[in-house]
Amino acid sequence: MVVDIDKMGCSMSTLLLALLITLTIVVLINLFGWKRNRDQTATIYRKLFGMICSAVISVMIIEYFSHSYLQSLQQRAVIEFSFDNLKSTIILPVILTLILFAGPLLSDIRDGLGGLYQWDNIHILVRNIFAAPIVEEILFRDLLIHLLIQCFTPSATVLIGSLLFSLSHLPHHFVDEDHFTTDIIRYQWPETLSHLTITFIFAAYASMLRLRTNSIISPIIVHSLCNYFAAPRFDELFSDKVLRIVTIVGAISFVISFIVFMVYA
Repeated sequence: MVVDIDKMGCSMSTLLLALLITLTIVVLINLFGWKRNRDQTATIYRKLFGMICSAVISVMIIEYFSHSYLQSLQQRAVIEFSFDNLKSTIILPVILTLILFAGPLLSDIRDGLGGLYQWDNIHILVRNIFAAPIVEEILFRDLLIHLLIQCFTPSATVLIGSLLFSLSHLPHHFVDEDHFTTDIIRYQWPETLSHLTITFIFAAYASMLRLRTNSIISPIIVHSLCNYFAAPRFDELFSDKVLRIVTIVGAISFVISFIVFMVYA
């Protein structure tokens, strides 16, 4: 049975599809890593296999339920390598992200770019810098964003897509072997809330880039950079006067530059 989302009510049916796809992603990824330490090599590749399976099943779900999705393929995000698109899809997003992380970048330069080797396991590096950004961006910024934008405004699309992406990371705090305790609700909710907030902000940034550039390359590169720098350690950044100034100036400059990019680039 094929259901046309236009006849069911575009917004509601699309939202239900988005929820179903997100649930599929969360279940499959965590099924393969259930109660295992997420940084163990075997778990990394088990969860990567789950991500790939969820991508395949998500495409099948969309193709099964949504005619309008298939009929609007011309609006899909594309992998653009042409010189004309190089500036807006790669160069400017990279510059914007480096401005945002000006403080952590300076700190890393001081330490001899040691941040690249903050993971002593090469498999963790592959997951965080390459595998996770590619698969997650294809799932959330290509499939879901394209699905949502058919029935929602750009602002609502960014909001819904970012919320789903953020909530999909919630199981990280519950199902890993080193976190699976009943005390997490009592003792780790501030860390969980902070992580979900940062994840939501990143998702909104990546989603706006995706809609502005119509390229999946931009979010993938930005995702890799953000994973490299990780969540800013404000206690360390603000303990040094120079780093504190650079961090604040970088954040303000990023907001201004991003607005200019969204309007004029």
